[in-house]
Amino acid sequence: MVAMTASSNIGNDRQNINLSPDGGYTDILVAIDDNVPENMNIIYKLQDYFTEASNILLAATHNRHYFKSLTILVPETWKPNSAWSEPKEKETMARARVVVARPNLAYGNEPYTRQPGSCGQEGDFIHFTPEYLTQNLNVDNGKIHRPEKRIVKEFAKLKWGLFDENIPVTDTQTPLLYLQDGNLWMQGCIEGTSFKFDSACVITKIPPPQESCKAVPTEIPGAASLLAYEYFDEAVEFCSKDGKTAHNLLSTNLQNKLCQSKSSWEVMLSLDDFVTDYGQNRSLEFSTEPTFRVAQVKSASRACQQDVVCLCLDVSRSMRDNNRIVVMSEAVQLYIMSYMRNGSAVGIVSFNNTEILNADITELTSESVRASLITKVPTTARGRTNIGAGLTKCHQILSDYTGGDLKGTRILLHSDGQGEVGDSVERAVSEGIIIDTVLFDQGGFLSNGTELTGGLEYLASDGKGKTGLLAFYEATAMRSCDSEHKETLITNEQIVIPLGKSTHQGRAYFDRTIGRNSKISFQYDLDVSVELLGNLKTFVTDNVNLRTITILVESDIVGFIDYIITKANLTAPASVIVTVTSSSIPGVPSIEVSNKMNSRNIQFSATTELVTYAGLFQEFSPVLQLTVLGILEDPNGTLIYIPHNDDGTGSDSIPNDGFYTGHLGAHQISGVPGEKFYGLKLSISGEGIIPRPEVVGKRRKRCSNCDSLGNVTRSVTGGVIVIDGWVPLPDHTPPETITDLIVLQTSKELGLFTLGWTAPGEDLDIGQVSGYEFKVGTSFSISDMFDLRSDAILSDVSTFLVKAGTYLDTQIRADALTPDIFGLPESANISTYYFRVRTYDSSNNYANWSNPVSASFVDPRTITALLGTTTTSQPSQMKGNESVTLEVVEVGTTSSVIIILGVALFLTGCVTLAVAIAVIVAHQTSANMKVKQE
Repeated sequence: MVAMTASSNIGNDRQNINLSPDGGYTDILVAIDDNVPENMNIIYKLQDYFTEASNILLAATHNRHYFKSLTILVPETWKPNSAWSEPKEKETMARARVVVARPNLAYGNEPYTRQPGSCGQEGDFIHFTPEYLTQNLNVDNGKIHRPEKRIVKEFAKLKWGLFDENIPVTDTQTPLLYLQDGNLWMQGCIEGTSFKFDSACVITKIPPPQESCKAVPTEIPGAASLLAYEYFDEAVEFCSKDGKTAHNLLSTNLQNKLCQSKSSWEVMLSLDDFVTDYGQNRSLEFSTEPTFRVAQVKSASRACQQDVVCLCLDVSRSMRDNNRIVVMSEAVQLYIMSYMRNGSAVGIVSFNNTEILNADITELTSESVRASLITKVPTTARGRTNIGAGLTKCHQILSDYTGGDLKGTRILLHSDGQGEVGDSVERAVSEGIIIDTVLFDQGGFLSNGTELTGGLEYLASDGKGKTGLLAFYEATAMRSCDSEHKETLITNEQIVIPLGKSTHQGRAYFDRTIGRNSKISFQYDLDVSVELLGNLKTFVTDNVNLRTITILVESDIVGFIDYIITKANLTAPASVIVTVTSSSIPGVPSIEVSNKMNSRNIQFSATTELVTYAGLFQEFSPVLQLTVLGILEDPNGTLIYIPHNDDGTGSDSIPNDGFYTGHLGAHQISGVPGEKFYGLKLSISGEGIIPRPEVVGKRRKRCSNCDSLGNVTRSVTGGVIVIDGWVPLPDHTPPETITDLIVLQTSKELGLFTLGWTAPGEDLDIGQVSGYEFKVGTSFSISDMFDLRSDAILSDVSTFLVKAGTYLDTQIRADALTPDIFGLPESANISTYYFRVRTYDSSNNYANWSNPVSASFVDPRTITALLGTTTTSQPSQMKGNESVTLEVVEVGTTSSVIIILGVALFLTGCVTLAVAIAVIVAHQTSANMKVKQE
């Protein structure tokens, strides 16, 4: 469904782009990555290109919008400049909307926009490489780079949630051409084009697949959309439902797939950005030239300020319930003893109706300091709840310790009660304090302080145990200011050794980015011993009071490590929480894991959707082929499993972009009436690969044997989600809309069309559908189409009821498509048919109709590639060294008709494309024929 607003990116973790009263976009944050060598030309080019792009944007939006102000953030590694200012609060690389950095290996130097969301939703950022901005990459694959126009194209994707109308470099499957009315057309919103094939073609299908033929546009006689072919002079606007640059519904591009075949302008006009007429607010001195501010990142006063922490602990009367005070006290002690790094500084404040200073900020320099500090952790509870008092006291001791430089310090809040917070959150936001929150009760108060300050949150349900809570502590303790010392939580799981069994053998995997300074801790309820297998240098501590064995592995670990847990008492089951962490290998970028969702505060209704996104990247390159599972815990403790995919199905927008997406409909969410807090975590496993693009036919494609990162395992806390007003509901979630319907083959002699598509699921891309409906017509408008008779389909429709993701095909009998079906006289001559498909589930929820496709029975000798007003020429007219190659390889031994297209490009004062068509009918034969003219 097309979103109606686009106010911020998903998760709100990037800086907002704002609008001025006269339609100018302001507060656009551009950041140059730390790894980019100093090059002032990058700044100059950004200023030049955005200035030119501002005029182009104004024209393309019909006088609505332009670029008004930008900030360029320069890394601290560059030489200081007196003309540069200091960054404002929250102006960081992590919040930038345009980044200049080393390439995403899937794209190379090709600019792109990271878009985890759906149509109409803002993307995360635009990525340019230094080479793209500063080097003259003038001609590539027949196109001229136009950075000023590319900025407008990518900004439309970033801010308005539009998608590519051409086929991006990472898509090596979708044909670059499609067939309509007997002609080949370039994908995209384009009016007439000349194109060439950039290599000899081996064609066995129409349209030709990418692996055999690469089509490159060479001339546009008419008009083109900025989202398709921005490098042509004729591309000056976005396509609309009608007009000069009319939208092309039959093109199999991302814009059609993700926006339900809506044009760019249809989506744009549904957004808040296009409601107001901004032109009337402009003065006579109006200028589209943007202002630029350059700011340089400064070093923090401490190497890692996130290590300065105040533990803010609720000791009010309600913390006695369900033993919460004991759970909290034991967990906090373990946090201090085992999870906080050496050199961290921690203080303890407790609160009920007033604040209590249990321990001032103390630097953790030795085990004895830690042991002394945990004696100050409160273990009793009484009185009322005053959260604000505790937060205020934490602010005071943090300020005293840092001398007022509070940016990056943390407050770790534990509470189960309702209470006033005063201005504590606003003050934390303004001074850069991060608030992490542990919520102990469904009736508790969860402020927006965590989200506003960039903190983490966790729901510690009664009776849940400490497994998840310890994972949360691990996540908060591992935040670091630099990647060199960053620790990664690999595993956090509870192992139960049952009655009668004495041992458990486990394995922890270490991918190729980690393995240094590894730590394995075992938190047990009954006495156990632990052994690591292999020749490893280790240091072992056993804290009997905290019932925790910690093993520091001083050797670098490669691949995996095995361990054996042995319990002392065979007559009782033993429970052990195993936590494994490791640091990155120097010089090897770590795998970064992020999680976000469409909303953390949901008012429950029949249309409620929870969409979760897990991003896995090494620097800017996606980590692919992993298994990602979301685990949502409802207020009753029931676990709801959410499979996440990065294959472009269901709620996942773009395949293989590094974002794994999961989805729950309203009927899939369980709950307890009156309770609203849900906890989420992510489990990640599998062999991770990084795309290493090869240049094949001058187009980039992902290699079949990409670089392996080894077995990747991660455990990630996803925070707390508020779902208010839950009640059980029936299934209202339809199957996924089929968006890849295609005509695989046509045979006039056999009288058959072959259609292919990917099977959807019962709920989007999960499960299997219950039934299909097919439509056919002489136009692609669904209102002008008719039901396809069952005798026209040469398959049992029940064979289509398969698991989502299965590729299906079926043949359609042309002799069953008689003119009377369409209300036409029997003598009517129909040359082109249009097809659409939809499915329904067991609750009679119907999907939207699929993308339309056209199929034609025409004499193959008359098929021509569409060249605007240019006509095809005979091969004898060829000049120079150009050639026509016609090649058929192993047509096969089954009866079939294959249309073979031979292409010749030659020069006659203008670019002309010659098309030769041959038909080979194979009947119990095979063919291997090659014709070449030079």
